[in-house]
Amino acid sequence: MPFVKRRSPPSVVSATLRETPLPNVYSRMGHSKLNGERFRPPRSPIPPLVVLLLVAFAAHAAKPADFQFTRPLLPPAEGSAATVAAAELDESVLAATDDAYANLRLFNPNGTEVPGVVRPRRRASTSTRDYAIGFVQDRFRLLADNRLEFVIHRTNALDVPIAVDFDTPLDNFEKQVTVAASPDGTNWTTLTEAQPIFDYARFMAVRHLRVEFPPASQPFYRIEIGNISEARQSPLTQIERDQRGGAVFSEVERSSFQRQDFRIDRVRLLGRRAVIEQRELLKRAYAVADVLIKDDATTRATTITFTAARAPLTDIILECTTPNFSRTVTVEGNRESPPHWAFIASDSLSRVQVGRVRQEDLTLTLPGLARYREFRLTIQNLDSPPLVIDRILARGETHELVFFPERGATYQLYYGGEGASLPQYDVRAMLMDADTADAAAFTLGPQADNPAFSRSGGWWNTRGMLIAAVVAVVAALGWALAGAVKQVEA
Repeated sequence: MPFVKRRSPPSVVSATLRETPLPNVYSRMGHSKLNGERFRPPRSPIPPLVVLLLVAFAAHAAKPADFQFTRPLLPPAEGSAATVAAAELDESVLAATDDAYANLRLFNPNGTEVPGVVRPRRRASTSTRDYAIGFVQDRFRLLADNRLEFVIHRTNALDVPIAVDFDTPLDNFEKQVTVAASPDGTNWTTLTEAQPIFDYARFMAVRHLRVEFPPASQPFYRIEIGNISEARQSPLTQIERDQRGGAVFSEVERSSFQRQDFRIDRVRLLGRRAVIEQRELLKRAYAVADVLIKDDATTRATTITFTAARAPLTDIILECTTPNFSRTVTVEGNRESPPHWAFIASDSLSRVQVGRVRQEDLTLTLPGLARYREFRLTIQNLDSPPLVIDRILARGETHELVFFPERGATYQLYYGGEGASLPQYDVRAMLMDADTADAAAFTLGPQADNPAFSRSGGWWNTRGMLIAAVVAVVAALGWALAGAVKQVEA
């Protein structure tokens, strides 16, 4: 008997589904009713709102008309096949841009934005660094003429000493150091003689404990320190009075003296070697203007103000002719009008010209870089006469624009203005790390006012306008969804 597939009788569930119309919720989601009636979904404001959101973002995209100044980027005269290009920014660009360079863009002739980043220029270079040389002590003795002598020999034959450095807890002293070298510890050749080490804490914050000498390859070194013990006046004073008949007949003031020996906690023998600096910052001089120097006898201070056009400064140098001083200096910066001075750093300036001692530090080192339109230096003179200042110099980082060029393409730089946000490029990290040793060196052409720029015409392109547009779109989107839910529940 042939096999016949028998159909199962319809179940109660399937029969029920055939007889019961679907709920309207399915119909309102775009499905037709079972009775054949055509359904038209309700009109929703969501697509127009999405378009509005896209328009808001499109309006926020940077355009050449958003920037106040423009200048061409000139390619190298000999041409270049480099895959990376760099252009150094000058004072005009620095003065018109913010700290993050958000109001700076690069465009091609078609008005298309070209990704580029501004970064400090670095270069590979070789510098020298001091290092400690290992040694052992052979001899130590006190000499009859108030001198101390000790002999050391280095443990590594390849090390070449160039200096000796001392650690001592004492202050207010001056000693003379003589260094000699020997190949066998017997026959000595003087390398340097009667070089001073000193601490003048009683008068100023000046301390010098290093003695340099010509590079020497001998294994043995003899170090002599003169005036090893000093007689210092005791702070206690004894007064002897001779009284006769109830009256003071004579009075004698006696001061005692104490012996102070020069204590050395540690001696370091130093060598010097070359170190390759792969990422050394390249610094340059920046012009300063509007220098104003004011001495105030009431506050016992000298105030110096100058402008620097928002250059990325790291050092301020004061050239002066005053000898022998040590002053504390406060550095402040201002970006606003009227001025609002912000503290930047506190440093010291000093110069010592005593006998054969010549030491000076006239550089104020700033923490990181400081981009301000105006700087103010306050020099604390106390009861000393004001410094005779001849010139103010400034140094800082060299900033460059880095981008990926196209062969034969020309570029226009736009900058200045307000309201621009920092662009987010997918190649930003690659540009920040790109090696510009062989980059195509573009240069900045002459600056010109951007004729398309309008201070009042770009209000729709500001960050505030973008935020307002997004909030409005989100609110309208929520209202539309709420209306759709109500229709579904009806």
